[in-house]
Amino acid sequence: MAQAQQSKNLEEALQVIQQLSEVIQQQNELINQLKVARQLQHHRQFAKHQIAYFHYAPTRSGKVISDILTPDYTGAVMCDSYRGYGQE
Repeated sequence: MAQAQQSKNLEEALQVIQQLSEVIQQQNELINQLKVARQLQHHRQFAKHQIAYFHYAPTRSGKVISDILTPDYTGAVMCDSYRGYGQE
């Protein structure tokens, strides 16, 4: 009888763990959606401008972007998130 109760308790614990895992996954999805929404809101000004500029360079050096933009530039820049572009 004790073994049957332990099995039942174990099954119940596994169900609770599964439910908690699903809740955590849902929360992570909501967090990701909020992050995207916040980023879109932050960059909403970018959509107001009807200008696009494409620049190709044979290198991925962070110097490329600093050669194009002046230090006082405050607009938006879209890139592929390469680490070399993370300069401020």
